[in-house]
Amino acid sequence: PPRDDYYGEGYYDEDEPPRNRAVWIALAVLLLLALLAGAWYLWSTLAGDQVDTAALPDVVGMTEQQARQVLSAQGFDNIQVETIEQSGAEEGEVVAQDPEPQEDQELPVDTLITLTVSSGAPTVVVPDVTDMTRREATDALSEAGLRVGDVTREDSEEVDEGHVISTDPEAEKEVSENTVVDLVVSRGSSTAQ
Repeated sequence: PPRDDYYGEGYYDEDEPPRNRAVWIALAVLLLLALLAGAWYLWSTLAGDQVDTAALPDVVGMTEQQARQVLSAQGFDNIQVETIEQSGAEEGEVVAQDPEPQEDQELPVDTLITLTVSSGAPTVVVPDVTDMTRREATDALSEAGLRVGDVTREDSEEVDEGHVISTDPEAEKEVSENTVVDLVVSRGSSTAQ
């Protein structure tokens, strides 16, 4: 019988395939699959899954409509609005935003932007300060969140001197917080002099 090494290393019988041929085919298939997976990963990372980013503008102090336009122009369309009562802010004015803009920072344009919009100042009821002294009336109005405006004096037969005859706006009326309330204070009876 001839020896196996007689024909050399590269020789094989055509009826019996070499044992490593299956191993080489499997390695080639695995290498091809790895190359395809790597190509897909690069393509999806560089082209398909990139998210646009933009600098977030500061829209506090703008109206809600202006803020939406400015944000939309930068590509931010995922906007949520919350309303609060706020003294010192006009109705419809943006008083806060989340996230807040940061210098030299860009955010994905699909970031949720929450705008806090003022529904105006809270409302309060004008207290009844008739027959109170001017100081008592001023304290009561201040405690209610209101301010004293003009104080005029009138003669009165019914109300003691230095006491409040009436207010404008009148007692029990609902007004915005920080509204100015004018007082009419009695000079006393004109016949008592």
